[in-house]
Amino acid sequence: MTTRYIDLSQYDADPRVIAWLEANEIDPRDTPAVQHVQVSGGHLILQEFVRGPEGFKLPIHDENGEACAWQKQTITRPLLSAPEDHGL
Repeated sequence: MTTRYIDLSQYDADPRVIAWLEANEIDPRDTPAVQHVQVSGGHLILQEFVRGPEGFKLPIHDENGEACAWQKQTITRPLLSAPEDHGL
């Protein structure tokens, strides 16, 4: 089994990345741009933002109660379209 990592930060909203994520039924708006997506064994393993019941991203708060980042979770999805199919 070959494992490949794709550094999304290298592409900075590149339309090829957006098309690849969408082809794999992943919403690019829910995908942090700074991460390494793992492609392995017919699956994608990546981070996505956590959304609350109203659909808003959930913040992480610092010790002062100020929002300082967005909550993320690791997800695994089936690989429906290979990165190579999109020039990545």
